[in-house]
Amino acid sequence: MEEYLINDQDLNNIIFKRSGKKYSIYNKNIYEKTYEKYTIKLENMLCRFGIEKYNSKKIVNLEFNEYKKNNKMLNQFNDIKQMDNFMKNINLYNDSYILSDLEDKQYLSCLREKKNYNPLIRLHIKEKSKNILTNFTSRIDNVNLSDIKGRVCNVTFEIGDLWINEYNYGLILYITDIEVLI
Repeated sequence: MEEYLINDQDLNNIIFKRSGKKYSIYNKNIYEKTYEKYTIKLENMLCRFGIEKYNSKKIVNLEFNEYKKNNKMLNQFNDIKQMDNFMKNINLYNDSYILSDLEDKQYLSCLREKKNYNPLIRLHIKEKSKNILTNFTSRIDNVNLSDIKGRVCNVTFEIGDLWINEYNYGLILYITDIEVLI
């Protein structure tokens, strides 16, 4: 079986647990027999649009700024692209019971790629009962979460859930930590 490593976490150890209409995603640690969330850190990402609303949820579209000129940014983009391709072709790598739920459905990527623009990744602000659970820090005074438009950030996110509807499926990626750099 081919290895699919994201930040030294093997996607082949993926476990799905039903949670309402979604499946929560975990990394099965075969040595410790525990389940953990996959976490990924992206550095120096441009938050071009700030916090936006999408389907009544708070999201952030982060840009892989100048990824064609910056090797580190390109590597980050390729890691996310690899994760995305893994999920698009999950039926090739996983014999999970959820595969029947994905039959005849199209995968909708968490990446937004348009010609002549840097790609974006869509991430969700983590909330519970309208309380924001995403940790926010800033190296700049007087900047809060609502002021991140146009800022460069480091972001840590977890692969949260797999959503499925009548025609499509995709990932929900939750920001756990966001740090404004400039």
